[in-house]
Amino acid sequence: MQLATRSIFARTFDYCLGLVIEAIIRDFQYSTPTRIVEAVGPLTVVLSTFRTIYGNQKVDVVPNLYLAVALSKTAGEEARALEAYKLATDNINSLNIPKKNLIWAMANIAHLFRRLNRIPEAEEQERLAR
Repeated sequence: MQLATRSIFARTFDYCLGLVIEAIIRDFQYSTPTRIVEAVGPLTVVLSTFRTIYGNQKVDVVPNLYLAVALSKTAGEEARALEAYKLATDNINSLNIPKKNLIWAMANIAHLFRRLNRIPEAEEQERLAR
């Protein structure tokens, strides 16, 4: 019975996670100017809860991409941004990621690489985003 309850909870969480990501997209990413930095807190909570439910068995790529971009725009969080981006990109498969989100993240990470004077890596991200 506990396994069934956990499964129901996980499906409910996945649904709620989708709603949170939609809200972040609508409210933070597409505002002018962007307010994606404000998403660090909510995304951190969502991803922490996700890890509590799934452990290391599963990685949710889209929230990690959003976290990477949000952290890339936060001074002093460059290393965390690159860690979140690597975690996301290491777990991409053709079924679990909208291409628009991936291209948006690649372009933002390319900007981060340029700010860090890591030009070859920036150029690689730009090439992949095209």
